[in-house]
Amino acid sequence: MSSKGESMNSILNRSRSTQKQGWLLLPRLVAGVPLAGLGMMHLLKPEAFKAMIQAAGMPQASLIAAPLLEILAGILILSGFFSRIGGILALASMAGALYAHFVINPDLLPATVEMPPIMLPIVVVLAGLVIVALGGGRWSLDEKFNRISSNA
Repeated sequence: MSSKGESMNSILNRSRSTQKQGWLLLPRLVAGVPLAGLGMMHLLKPEAFKAMIQAAGMPQASLIAAPLLEILAGILILSGFFSRIGGILALASMAGALYAHFVINPDLLPATVEMPPIMLPIVVVLAGLVIVALGGGRWSLDEKFNRISSNA
């Protein structure tokens, strides 16, 4: 195998490494459920999200890219498959959400559009940091794959 291939395997293995504590399911749920849920809502009913994107002065591409990023991060985190990568994607997604919270004047949004509470992205960021630092935990696909590969 080439040095480049070994290097890529090493990176993939490190990104799937995880602590074995079962409590890590909690931050996965805290981050993954809102990410996947809001991502689906933003994708399927984009009217309110479009108003927020425009009010924040974000590019129109965010209308599709942000929900897809949220959904992908949520799926990776909830499944515990490449949890750390999912955590990094969650942090990127929530950086955009926090930016929007700080630049949007809610009074300028249409009456039908309600911004989520600022605590939501803050809590998702905190849970994402735990996931990036420690991995998906005992009940993650990462742990299951690590066990299988160590037995092989």
